[in-house]
Amino acid sequence: MVLAPGLAEQRIVHREPAAWPHAARLARVHGVVQFVILVDEEGRVAEAGLVSGHPLLVDAARAAVLRYRFRPLFAGGRAVRFRSMIRVAVPSPFGPPAKNARA
Repeated sequence: MVLAPGLAEQRIVHREPAAWPHAARLARVHGVVQFVILVDEEGRVAEAGLVSGHPLLVDAARAAVLRYRFRPLFAGGRAVRFRSMIRVAVPSPFGPPAKNARA
């Protein structure tokens, strides 16, 4: 089952912030990384496939999204897996993303 990104966001019950990687800190790179995720019947992220994002941010964002938990989705009285797109922000103390950070 495929869930629209907004509907998937509404099902999040636990969200981990992404840590700002050391290499990204040195380069002053921050921004958003986008993934296609597969959420299992228990609400755990089973897969996170990269769609877009700066290479220095991908590993930290993936580590964060793999710790997200979702409210299970039911169809026909049974919990089912679902796929969706999700955006993970990797913030910095410097303010908005630099022009060199790809979304």
